[in-house]
Amino acid sequence: MYSLIALEVMLLPKLLPSHEYSELEYYKFIIFMFPFLLVGAHSGYMYYRFTEKEDRFNTLVIFGALQLGLFALAFGLMTQNIYYAIAGLLMGMMVVIEQRVQVEKLFTLALAGKPLISVFLVLVAYLSWAGFSPQLDSSQILSFSVVLGFLAWAAIVVFFIKHAVRFKDGFEFSKYIDLIKKGFSINLATILLMMTFFLDRYITKQYYPDSLASYSFSYNIIQFVILALTTIGYVNTVKVGEQFDELSFPVLIKKLGYTYKVFAVILALFFVFLYVVKFFYTFEGFLTLSIIMSIFVGNFFCVNSIASVALYKGFQNKAAVVLAGIFAVNVLLSYLLAESNVAHYWLILKTGLLLNIYSATFLIMAKNRLK
Repeated sequence: MYSLIALEVMLLPKLLPSHEYSELEYYKFIIFMFPFLLVGAHSGYMYYRFTEKEDRFNTLVIFGALQLGLFALAFGLMTQNIYYAIAGLLMGMMVVIEQRVQVEKLFTLALAGKPLISVFLVLVAYLSWAGFSPQLDSSQILSFSVVLGFLAWAAIVVFFIKHAVRFKDGFEFSKYIDLIKKGFSINLATILLMMTFFLDRYITKQYYPDSLASYSFSYNIIQFVILALTTIGYVNTVKVGEQFDELSFPVLIKKLGYTYKVFAVILALFFVFLYVVKFFYTFEGFLTLSIIMSIFVGNFFCVNSIASVALYKGFQNKAAVVLAGIFAVNVLLSYLLAESNVAHYWLILKTGLLLNIYSATFLIMAKNRLK
């Protein structure tokens, strides 16, 4: 399924001019962040569903839609673009509905939303590029693709889960607040991480606009590395939970060692991939950016593969506070470097180093909590 996303990553830059591609990727990142504007309500729903045996899906849908709608309206006014507002709202609602799909154990369907959007992105961009449709700008290509992807996915979802949803159950605002209270801390670290990546993109757009397309392409192709490491993280989450009582720091390091072995293989394959790709794409400096991000961001995700220990051992909030501090430092240094007019790759290297400082701090906290 993720091969469809890979198809988008490799084909879209060939179908759009550089400035259109960078603009589309910039706003796609923002639109894909819309689910985080639920501030954890979707995770809170899963907590109540499985821990308290209480289904608050109607509450999540109604108040989640209202909350996302307000943010979408503000986003539309800020960008003066109704297409972006609609796309952001639907992207957020996709994640809301996805929670119910997961409850029904339709995991493949739950993960199918973004790949479907990728298919429509390539299709719509191709139709516009080849002249089979009216000429569309980047905002229209992106927004139409999100709408079409959402509608196609939602139609399949309704077919499979319509029997399981009862809208007569009602909804309460106080219960929605409970969802946020439970889910916020679960999502805080992820929100901060995504804000960190967006900060690089924002500073690049404002101070290094000619490098935005290169950065966007580099960020997209390193997702191949991150996806593999994230998959290991899913496995480690289960294994760490199973060994909760007897979990020790040496055991944790052993799991991390296995992750690094996999990372070394993936990194070697990725460098070969980069060598081939450079003959087909002409984004200036993308090789340097890709190497920096694959090494430093990859190392961060290696350590992040054992991040579930923070939840199991009760230092999740402390780790999030450290990451918030790292983010604040990142904001300050980003502006200082940009105003100093340093080469763009220093901006990306700085973020990689800061993320690795957090990783080292996380390991120290884990060691202090484990035997």
